[in-house]
Amino acid sequence: MAIDPYPSNRYDPSWDAFTAAHTAQPPDVAPRPAAGPLPPLDVASLIATVTQAQQVQGAVLAPDKNRVPVWARGETAKVTYWSAIMPTLVTGCANMAVHQWGVNGPAWTGAVVTALSLALGVSGLNHHWDMKASALLLGLTVGSVTFTTAATGTGWMDVVAWLTAAAGTVGFKIVWNRKHAAAKAKEALTAAKARTETLKGDAVRTKSAINDAYALLKLQEAQRAAAAAATPAFHGATPEERALRCAVWDVFHQNLVGCDVRYTRTGWVATLGLPVELPRNDARNAWHKVSNALRLDGRLKAADGRLTNELVVSFVSNDAAQLEPLTGWKPGDSWAVVADTGEEIPVPLGRRILFAGTSGAGKSWSARPLMAEASEYPDHRFVLIDLKVTEARNWQHRARIAFDPDQVDTLMDELTEEGERRLKLIPRGRDTIEISPALPRVTVFVDEGGELISNLSNAVMDRLRTIARKYRAAEIILVWCTQKPSLSGDGHGLDSQISGQMTQRLSLAVATPSESRVVFGEDAGDKGWDAHELPMPGWALLRDIETQSAPRRLRMRAMSPADVIALPDRPVWTIGGDQYFSGDSQYLALVDAADATPAEMVAAYMDANPGTSGRAAAKALGMSETTFRRALKGS
Repeated sequence: MAIDPYPSNRYDPSWDAFTAAHTAQPPDVAPRPAAGPLPPLDVASLIATVTQAQQVQGAVLAPDKNRVPVWARGETAKVTYWSAIMPTLVTGCANMAVHQWGVNGPAWTGAVVTALSLALGVSGLNHHWDMKASALLLGLTVGSVTFTTAATGTGWMDVVAWLTAAAGTVGFKIVWNRKHAAAKAKEALTAAKARTETLKGDAVRTKSAINDAYALLKLQEAQRAAAAAATPAFHGATPEERALRCAVWDVFHQNLVGCDVRYTRTGWVATLGLPVELPRNDARNAWHKVSNALRLDGRLKAADGRLTNELVVSFVSNDAAQLEPLTGWKPGDSWAVVADTGEEIPVPLGRRILFAGTSGAGKSWSARPLMAEASEYPDHRFVLIDLKVTEARNWQHRARIAFDPDQVDTLMDELTEEGERRLKLIPRGRDTIEISPALPRVTVFVDEGGELISNLSNAVMDRLRTIARKYRAAEIILVWCTQKPSLSGDGHGLDSQISGQMTQRLSLAVATPSESRVVFGEDAGDKGWDAHELPMPGWALLRDIETQSAPRRLRMRAMSPADVIALPDRPVWTIGGDQYFSGDSQYLALVDAADATPAEMVAAYMDANPGTSGRAAAKALGMSETTFRRALKGS
């Protein structure tokens, strides 16, 4: 059964079944988590844990050097060097000096050096000189004693000197290590005190942060309790309205002023009245959060409404991708359905339209609702130019048809004459003439522009360009239809001057990306307006050039030739007045006229009506005066 997109009864079971398939059914009141007491926090335990972790980290990153064994630090090699090698070298040097210069010189020199180095070394230790300098002076003292002892004696004295130097070196090294260890221990103690102070500061900061977090948790608990107590009970005429009100409250904590939901073929559209506390821009920019809260099986989009506090939300179910076309036609029916919103688009009567679509895209059955609407009403007339004849034959009972170049030539003369006459009738203060049964709107539909461009003379094409440019104000409207929307090349189906006047551009599937750019502009590919990727048949993109809006994706209404033939007869426009045709009388008359040469037609008419003026004869034969004069000369 057909579903009315604007039901008067919102509780219709069919609509309940339709919306239940795409919309979750929320309860009247949104479920809220229970606000219970928070568990107590043991701040002292947390601080102790943090302190222990920091101490372990400090021990790993900076180990205590005093725990390293002496031998691991190279002390054995140093003691061996000082207690063995150095005494030997000093004793040897003393013996060589005595051998060269005698005993007195080296002995006195060693004694002086010993006294000086000992005095300076002891003074350095007492006055806390640099540890290394004091150590070098005391080492020099030990070496000088060894040198003096070796220089003053012989034989066993050298051995005594060597042993004395070794013992003194070992003793000095023991004292040095103790002093050095004490200094290192003092430095380690200072560093440990600094680390302790740092840990204390970290513990204080940690305690403060934990207290702040605990206070924040308490505040959030109080806020949740207050929000749960203040949550309103949402009531609405439809499940969608209740769901929208609940989701907006969850996200923005604001209650909608109004919520009007209407159903479409692809889902529903809701007009939301926003409170003053919720600016429309904020609601639109954060609408994805509301979409997530609703969890619908489809796409939910938000756009600005007519009023400053209105937001229009459209839901399109995932089944819209399989949307079947509307079929048949009756007066007032829509032309197409917007796939993204389910909005039904009326036939844009009175608009100059570029209608493009490759073979098999559904161009013919998508254009027929426009032709039917343009030929239905008392103040509308329809003219169809179709050099392929096929479509023109279906409309002979409702349209002035032309399927021969001579017929098109005559028709252009009549339309030009009518347009000029109407322009003079436009009253002061109006941009267009007011249509009426006496001055109806004439919609001129070109079924295939490529055939006209290939078969018509430049003079006839110039008159078509004039109709497109000039006679919009006279309510003579040109609709240009072509399979190949290109401006150049073999078989091009579009004239640049005519294309520039088309304020609405509709394209079904076309063959190439360049054709998409011709229809929608050079930036069509960058903006994703890819008519060459549309499925076939019956899917289209429609763009309004006057508003510079992005194209809307449409599912076109399908109208068959049988539907066209079943339509009732309507008056057919001619410059001499309306005519009615029944059966194939108009078509057969036009075929006979097209088969006879102009010279034969003129000769037969003048023989039957001698004395008739050339203008009256041309009008009676349906010819332009120029064609009549050429034919008269030929006869």
